[in-house]
Amino acid sequence: MINKTATILTILTFNIILSDSMNFVGDMMFGRRYYCTGANSYNDDNQDLEDNLCSMPDGFCDGFGSTGVIPNCGYDVLLDGITPYFQNSHAINVGNLEAVITDSTSTPHSGFESCKIVFHSCPEILENLDAAGFDYLNLGNNHVLDYMESGIINTQNYLNDYNINHGGAGLNDTIACAPSYINANGYNFAFLASSDIDGEDAGDSCEPTLEAGPESAGFCSLNEENISSQISETLNNEDDSIIIYQMHTGYEYDFEPNESDRFINHNPPQNPFKLGLSERSIEMAHYAIDEGADIVIQHHPHVLQGLELYNDKLIAHSLGNFIFDQNFPETWSSMILNTNYNESGFYNHTITPVYLHYYLPQIASGKLANYILDYIAMQSRKLNTFVKVNRNSHTAEVVFNEPNYTSSKDTTIILSNNEDGEYISAPIKLDKFNHISNITSNSSIDYRVGREIIWMGDFDFNPEIDDCVNENTHYWLQRSSSIIDSVSYNGTSSIVMTRTDANSDNGLVDNYYCYPLVSNPSDITVRGFIKTNNAEDAMIGVRFYSSRCSNAISTEYTDPIDGDSDWTEKYQNISVPEDAEYIDLRMVSFPPESGESTTYFDNVGLIEWEDWKVGGEEVLSPNDYYYYQVISNQEEIQITINEKSYYYNEPFILGDTNSDNQINIVDVVRIVNFALGIYTPSDLEFISSDMNQDDAIDLLDVVILINVILES
Repeated sequence: MINKTATILTILTFNIILSDSMNFVGDMMFGRRYYCTGANSYNDDNQDLEDNLCSMPDGFCDGFGSTGVIPNCGYDVLLDGITPYFQNSHAINVGNLEAVITDSTSTPHSGFESCKIVFHSCPEILENLDAAGFDYLNLGNNHVLDYMESGIINTQNYLNDYNINHGGAGLNDTIACAPSYINANGYNFAFLASSDIDGEDAGDSCEPTLEAGPESAGFCSLNEENISSQISETLNNEDDSIIIYQMHTGYEYDFEPNESDRFINHNPPQNPFKLGLSERSIEMAHYAIDEGADIVIQHHPHVLQGLELYNDKLIAHSLGNFIFDQNFPETWSSMILNTNYNESGFYNHTITPVYLHYYLPQIASGKLANYILDYIAMQSRKLNTFVKVNRNSHTAEVVFNEPNYTSSKDTTIILSNNEDGEYISAPIKLDKFNHISNITSNSSIDYRVGREIIWMGDFDFNPEIDDCVNENTHYWLQRSSSIIDSVSYNGTSSIVMTRTDANSDNGLVDNYYCYPLVSNPSDITVRGFIKTNNAEDAMIGVRFYSSRCSNAISTEYTDPIDGDSDWTEKYQNISVPEDAEYIDLRMVSFPPESGESTTYFDNVGLIEWEDWKVGGEEVLSPNDYYYYQVISNQEEIQITINEKSYYYNEPFILGDTNSDNQINIVDVVRIVNFALGIYTPSDLEFISSDMNQDDAIDLLDVVILINVILES
């Protein structure tokens, strides 16, 4: 057998549908803002909400704002966006329930009085979880004791009523650490779980001690001793079990499991919930695999982190939020991890991107889907794991090899003189079908690559959600503006802002919530397209903050546009202030001197730049870089953009191994010779010989080709 990374673009495709698979999703919580839009765990009146949540009496949202999704739309809408996927996949569906299910709120933990952090979901949600096809929910997390022992009992009883399996927590450590079994398709699955995100004993007065003891309720504690005993006892009892280990660990809102303490170094610390070294989550995942786990799924950060192949077994360091009411944009990207299984464990790991629109999970599509997948690919690449993004199907898969096809594009670019006496290009958008590997030139150059922070800047995202919640305002605080479908730079929509000489202030559109800077960049670029009629100082800008949407440091704008203009691209390179941790994007237009002005904004965004590299220096691939910029000592230069790809870009016919436009016995003989290693195929020969698209040429490809010939 010969192996090589290759993927087929066109022609004849053979799909082998396997029902033996498992879906994993992230954190789920169905309380707070799903009932009242203004509900917040940190609100002094939150206990009133908790007391009334499940009964929902008239006026129970008074003091919190308007009623949320559930009172307006019912429970069905919560999982409508993903239920068809689950029901059609014929898979075992697994999630992390980060809330107590109860209709009694009389026993909140003592830390509630000071911090008011309690997560509470009503029993009515279970009908929808059951309809969506959830088979197992992990309870081993830092919210399992939000309503103390009675909360655990109620949660487990309600889940039992709906035959939804669960584990990871209980009334003592024996129960909490015990496996939960599911038998399906002739296989025996053992679910194990533990957590190291504890409460008061680690200095967090907001939560009680959460670790279960011999006579105390809580979760199974995450440590080497428990991992070893859990796995060894499971294998002793059921030696043929496929072991799934779920861990609640890591840092909240960190994008990498081994990321440095970028929040902790502040005084006071930005994130009070970081209770241990983030490297610990990697160590524990590796340890569980070494002890015999077949897959490790981690939770707690609330944001997507990378996937890692360790000893050929998969670790998902964080699946992010799956359904949750958090107002942080980085928590709105999610995924469904689907993986096949057999007697040897899990294989064929596939990613479906998800986006939370109004806190509701939807299967992402188009450019938004590719943003999410590219981000996952980049974060996984940092963990020495390769994720292949399919930009046509908007899915991705974990593979064992880096992109092996290369291509080059020559282009001439004009640079502008900068304040340092050098020449610099405008930010130039990359063709994201492939992944940039480096930029070279016969001239002396430096270059840098950047990622797009704002994924909703084209204003085209319109998921199919019930009209009662689809108001298109969740991402942008529109104020004196609106989204319009009749005018756009490209795509379907833009933001339009109308001002008159009677207005006393500027019109403003900004992000509803601030975005974190992912990699602590030294520079960013604000950019976008503007179309004006009688405009006054129409600009796109960015505001920097030292903490989440507060403590503004500075605001910077592009050069303004006045009067009339067709669509014009504007950008501004900006140095990031030293203490900046968060940003938001702003679009403004001031009142005209007379009459009425109309300003349109489209394809706006913020580019977060990596450091400058010398021409020819490599970048990681695959990656989530969407822009590049070049600096040189010349005004006009020729550059070569070198790219890598999993996709072969030349036309071919699947099965036509000798490119004679025929499929016959000659092609069968050639595939046999390739499979036996008698001949080494070229790239074109390999991709045309890999009949089942499994990145290998073997006898199965021979069988498939023979069947194709016979059927023809």
